[in-house]
Parts: sequence; structure tokens; C-alpha cells
Amino acid sequence: MNIGWCVNTDDHSIIFNDPVRAIPKKDDSINKRGYLSCPSVRSFLDNKFYISSPYSLQLRFIDFPERFEIYPVYPFTSINENILRNYLFVEHHSSWRDKFLITIQMPSPYIFFTDDLVYLEQSHPLLLDQTKINWRTIPGKFDIYSWQRPLNWAFEWDVRLGDLIIKSGDPLYTLNFYNSKNSLIDNVNLKKYKITPELKERISLSHGITKVKKGINSLIEKSKKEREKIKLLK
Repeated sequence: MNIGWCVNTDDHSIIFNDPVRAIPKKDDSINKRGYLSCPSVRSFLDNKFYISSPYSLQLRFIDFPERFEIYPVYPFTSINENILRNYLFVEHHSSWRDKFLITIQMPSPYIFFTDDLVYLEQSHPLLLDQTKINWRTIPGKFDIYSWQRPLNWAFEWDVRLGDLIIKSGDPLYTLNFYNSKNSLIDNVNLKKYKITPELKERISLSHGITKVKKGINSLIEKSKKEREKIKLLK
């Protein structure tokens, strides 16, 4: 299955790495009988890809009686403090699952698209090395045939376990691809594309739509019908 992808940003696009096929590490346990030697565990990463962090980030949470503050720790953090607010979006505390589980979103401007009905699943990078494991990606799944939009890295941070620390190159999330019968596609071929006028027009259809419209399923169906006459993979 051929699946196209691109990076939808005009700023420093060179820092965004290609998706990488996920491969489990070798079992380095003393007796060589750790869980990484188990075939069923190793097969969990079959046909998964991951997106790595283009930057290093360390955040610290300070709780006060009437408020809280989150601030970057330097020099570890690579994003300039003056522009970090443009990358870091902390959800209002009324939407958190727990007062210690902060929900944060950061842009991840990857767009995936196909000329066949395919669903992309985004999830936490289990079995892959993380610098610190006090956070988890909020999973999601959507139709990349009908709906061309940038991904987003949304995650929960458990502040009881200390600073959030992400090193450049750490996996942020994994990707799986499913066909119209909801079966995992096992022969994925990812190809990088430049943004064409046709793709740019498709992206503009959904840009910022959740800010002005609730309940977009009917719009996705409308977009799906329009795709029948459009080929994005060339």
C-alpha cells in the first residue's frame, strides 16, 4: 500500500525527520530471557512507524495555592523561550482527567494521504526508548483518504513524577495504517511528497475547522465524496 506524506510548515522544515519503521531492541537482559525475547512482544511493533522529536524539551511544573506555572528548563530545552508559547498549548485544567495529569498539545506538521480508503492510528511509542516515561501520547484514529490535515502531538504529563524531559530523537508517537475492513496493512510503503496545489487545496478544506464547527462527521463524508475525482499520489 502506497501512502504519501509531507511536512506542512514554512518554518525550519528541515528539523522534522522522516517517519521511521519501529524495530524492537535486542534483548539485553542478563539471562537473555527478558520480555524483549518473546516473539509475541516483538511482533507488537510489526508494521508500525514512529515520529521522533525534532527538539529537546524540559518542562517544570510549579503548583501554587491559587494557580500553577509551567516553564522551560534551560539550557536543555532547544526551543527559544520567546517562541515556545507558539508550540506549547496547555489545555484548561477543567478538561484534565486528574489534577496531576496535565493535557498538552504541540504541533506535529506531518500529513499522510492515500488514494485508497486508509485509516491512520496514532498512539504511544510502547517498547521504544524514552528519556523519561512520565507522559503518554493521547491516541487517535482517522481517515487519511477523506481528510488531509496535519497531525498533532497530544499527551498527558504526570507531574507527580517530575519534569517532562524529551530529547531530540526520542519517539513521540507511533503510526499504524488500517484498510477499509479495519485490518492492519502489512505492506506499507511511505513516500515523501512536496505539497502540490491539489494537496494544498485539500489541506485548506479542514484547516482550523474545529475552532468554528463542532461535529464534523458530515463534513468528512462530504470530503470523501469529493476525493473520488482527485488523485494525490502521482
